[in-house]
Amino acid sequence: MKKPLPRKYKNPFAVSPAKTKTSNFDVLTIGAATRDVFVQSSRFKNIKDPAAPDGLDACFPLGAKIDLNNVVFETGGGATNAAVTFARFGLKTACVARVGKDPGGKEIKKKLTNEGIDTSYIQTDDKQCTGYSFILVSDTGQRAILVYRGASAKIDAKLIDWKRIKPEWIYLTSLAGDETLLKKVFLEAKKSGARIVWNPGNAELHLGHKKLTPYLLQCDILLLNREEAAA
Repeated sequence: MKKPLPRKYKNPFAVSPAKTKTSNFDVLTIGAATRDVFVQSSRFKNIKDPAAPDGLDACFPLGAKIDLNNVVFETGGGATNAAVTFARFGLKTACVARVGKDPGGKEIKKKLTNEGIDTSYIQTDDKQCTGYSFILVSDTGQRAILVYRGASAKIDAKLIDWKRIKPEWIYLTSLAGDETLLKKVFLEAKKSGARIVWNPGNAELHLGHKKLTPYLLQCDILLLNREEAAA
């Protein structure tokens, strides 16, 4: 059981919220934007390994050329997936993320625009490539995921125009452990009166109870799976 907060605990986000608030978005999502590549092959095998978290490891022949049964390209990432969901429910949605100056980044913006999502707050990185996830799918449907975060982990807090963005809600996903950006989002939400739904990633959860407490006190809705909640 967690220890109660000390009586003199000082909330670092104790700033006065705006008395009047004019929103231009129902939801602003903040987090990763990636390209997901699903590859399926009968050559992907699962082998028992007591040291693996779930007792299984993915295996395929080293040095071999492996034929694929199927390849599917999709847009992924916590911020973009959530933005599409909200937009399809008819909510006016914007997305803050970061992509590379490459075809993958252009495709992400195109997909979001087609869903009616405002992409004007998505940053473009001139040096880092767009983030990618490669999902290796076996015949049994089990998966292993190779992740290259790239530009998606480099959102620049200074480039977010908080004077223009006035959301009712902020949906905050994994920020790859960027504490500066995390604190900035919560501060701006407090100032503007925006409510926060927080779905932290592993990097945020590993910050520890002491660092997480101020954010847990301020967020309105916390989303965790069973494993994350038990951490």
